[in-house]
Amino acid sequence: MPRTLAVRPVGEIMNRRPVTILPQMTIGALVKLFDTEDLEVVPVLDAEGVLRGIVTTLDILRLLQSGRRSGASTRVLVSRRVETVMHPGVITVEATDPILAAVDLMLETRFHALPVVRRDERGPVLVGVVYQRELLTKLVQSSPLPGSTRRAPVRR
Repeated sequence: MPRTLAVRPVGEIMNRRPVTILPQMTIGALVKLFDTEDLEVVPVLDAEGVLRGIVTTLDILRLLQSGRRSGASTRVLVSRRVETVMHPGVITVEATDPILAAVDLMLETRFHALPVVRRDERGPVLVGVVYQRELLTKLVQSSPLPGSTRRAPVRR
């Protein structure tokens, strides 16, 4: 990783307008949101923007699988609220943390996204999210790959 990018703050590359949800949303509505927004992870905020948890597609798959094993209907499971499956203890970074810290956390935890927060007396207030895909794109753009200076011929 180029040194300049590694020491730059996470705030420079985070998504400042991530899709977020409230804990009261139903799992069925969340599944639709995952599909329409092409998401795999969504931060869960309270009405004041304080980060209360995070929920992933894998969390929902686990719920549906365990429900099927126990005989619960899918209709009943998707009517549950997100707060029943979200992870309340969330690993976060701050906008001033170096990008390298976010990369290290993602590699260590295998998380696809990290919420970026500002510490507040109410709790961690979400200011953005760093997604693996966006981070990867920035890393590649900041360090041209061998041979990338030449344009590939376009065949028609």
